[in-house]
Amino acid sequence: MLVRTLLLIGIVQAVVFSVPVKNKKDKDASLEKVREILDYLKGDKPDDELAKIESQEKRLFRKQFTKENNKNNKRRRYEHADDKNGEKLKIQRVMFDKEDVDPNDEKSMLLLERMAVMKNGKVYKVKGLHPELTAIANASRLDKHPSSSEQVNTKKRNFWIYARKWPKAIIPYTIDKSIVQQNSYTNINEVIGIFNTDTCLKWLPHTPELATQVGHNNYVKFSATSSSLCSSRLGYTGRSAQPIRLNEPYCMYVQTIGHEMMHAAGFEHEQSRSDRDDYIRVIKENFNFAAFSQLAKENTTIHNPYDYESVLQYFLTDFSSNGKKTMEFLDRDLEFLAGTGGGQGLDFYDIKDIIVDYQCAAHCKDPPECINGGFINHDCVCYCPRGYTGKTCETVITDNDCGGMVDVPPGKDVFVMSPGYPASYPFGKICRWGVKAPDGWFIRMTVEDLHLQANFYNRCYSWLEIQYNLPGQTGIIRCGDMNGNQWTGSKDSPNFMTLTFNSMYVGYVPRKRGFRLRFNAIERNVSCRLNPCLNGGACKENGKSFTCTCPSAYTGTRCEHEVNCKRSLVGWEYASTTAVTVSGLNCQRWKDLSPHNHRYTALLGDQENYCRNPDREPNGPWCYTTDPAKRWEYCDIPKCVTPPNECLTTAGGATYFGHVNTTVSGRTCMRWDSQSPHGHSFGIVKDQGNYCRNPYKDEAKGPWCYTTDPNKRWEFCNIPCMVGIQKTSTSAGRLV
Repeated sequence: MLVRTLLLIGIVQAVVFSVPVKNKKDKDASLEKVREILDYLKGDKPDDELAKIESQEKRLFRKQFTKENNKNNKRRRYEHADDKNGEKLKIQRVMFDKEDVDPNDEKSMLLLERMAVMKNGKVYKVKGLHPELTAIANASRLDKHPSSSEQVNTKKRNFWIYARKWPKAIIPYTIDKSIVQQNSYTNINEVIGIFNTDTCLKWLPHTPELATQVGHNNYVKFSATSSSLCSSRLGYTGRSAQPIRLNEPYCMYVQTIGHEMMHAAGFEHEQSRSDRDDYIRVIKENFNFAAFSQLAKENTTIHNPYDYESVLQYFLTDFSSNGKKTMEFLDRDLEFLAGTGGGQGLDFYDIKDIIVDYQCAAHCKDPPECINGGFINHDCVCYCPRGYTGKTCETVITDNDCGGMVDVPPGKDVFVMSPGYPASYPFGKICRWGVKAPDGWFIRMTVEDLHLQANFYNRCYSWLEIQYNLPGQTGIIRCGDMNGNQWTGSKDSPNFMTLTFNSMYVGYVPRKRGFRLRFNAIERNVSCRLNPCLNGGACKENGKSFTCTCPSAYTGTRCEHEVNCKRSLVGWEYASTTAVTVSGLNCQRWKDLSPHNHRYTALLGDQENYCRNPDREPNGPWCYTTDPAKRWEYCDIPKCVTPPNECLTTAGGATYFGHVNTTVSGRTCMRWDSQSPHGHSFGIVKDQGNYCRNPYKDEAKGPWCYTTDPNKRWEFCNIPCMVGIQKTSTSAGRLV
């Protein structure tokens, strides 16, 4: 059967290529027929036969297409694509057809890791990627950032609220003689160049003259270490020589160097942000608790959305006890971004964080109003995401005959198509579209038809990059065959997408017909039609939002909290308005640092002066007091007496106190006050029987429990009903 198929391929191509054609249109039509016949012949062949067929197909086509490309394009062995800076990204053609990829070939790895092929509604990741972590990923596992003695007893986007900024936004530095490899010097200086060019935070060689200028004699000292770690202190410590210790060569990658330099500037890990549970899930079962501090949440000052791509985001298996993931992104399609820094020493939002936290643009008078994700930089001009340019980032960078800005008004479908659709697309194109819906709306993209060529190794010869995530981040890459798949704007970029079609790299394979995409605007508001108010609350629509008028016994934005009572022993869920302690002292507002300085400003700054229990105190909610002589005291919060709601009332289920005690697979929950068959540290839930709970929003996916099955430690629960919560779903295929 295989021999017969290969013979048919040869006959079909020989016949078609031997027939004279009058013009390019006729030739394209003939090649499209060849492609359709070949797709039919390949059918549902097993993988081993399919690989041989595709190899023969490429060999027979290569001469024809190489001849055409040499004639029309005069292209060299390496194909090039301009990025926003006009630099040339060089990727070898052989990368697409070679099974194994060197894990240290960074540009190839970053491209292939975000690539996937759609076949029969399933998502197939690239084959042949190195099974081990890349050297960059390995380096992130070595990272440590010890606190100074002044920082240890205080309990960082993600600028750590206790980190001190470097005076005059200048960081003096030296490079110790212990660093001996030229590549180390090159990479350190490359990252220093990024700081000095793209931000106002300057790294300058430490000299007596500079010490006089900045008013101190403190500096950062880069040094090599024989220990297996990369480390830096957090922020300006006021010590004469503040170390950045780098293992040579394992810590000498630009991303790792940038990571440690960001720490020295005062920035914490991305996964330590106080809002991290809205973006990632920590998988406690796989975590090596000897390194717990590396994944602990900290109080951070947050100016920008969570950035999966930041050099400060750890790799997903770091500090694992069993080689499995210690964290996962809630958007699993974006996990390839973890800690890559966009292939640079700092990514787009790392730079923005520095600009904001060091107030680099504070001196600007009448700066332009940046759009499309851009921001004002230290030079008082718009710093634009990749793919955009202009005074306000208003212009999309694209080939002259395709792409551009596209507006999607409510109630209207807008279409984007590849060049020449439904005929085959041309080789050598980069077409980029910036697609916008109005403020207050989500944008949704539906793939009506997509056919872009891929090979046996699931490498895309031409592809569509879909940036539904943040505009300054790298997007996912898709090719293959799709119909009906949808992507919706993300939480932090709901009404803006960027689509980039790329047919630059491989010209020796037959091209398919491309794609047709449909865009529309989806309302973002949660209206009273969804009955969002709980416990008898009355709903009133207010533009694109709503307000709930609660009965006297309830409070909260949706009347979800009973007034002045707690359901759990320690009151982790308590969110009512008691603001006095057991002795009658008034509570200090959480955002205030006087009369008592504390570490909960970022976490509870919006909670007024109400009693809360952020640190799991065993006796329940408490607060700092307004009495300088009494730092803090417990509050007298009684237990609730009314029956709990048996439905989920919040998406994370932190307020669920119903009586479901079985998991999604039907297993029975273990009692929280038991340590058998599974030992655990959730003593705070010991009064909750064996019911499903989610204390402190520990799991973003909702209530869970340990099971009575010795072979299954824990599992999520299936709460049968939801009240006031809008279900969401995606249709982007399933990873296999």
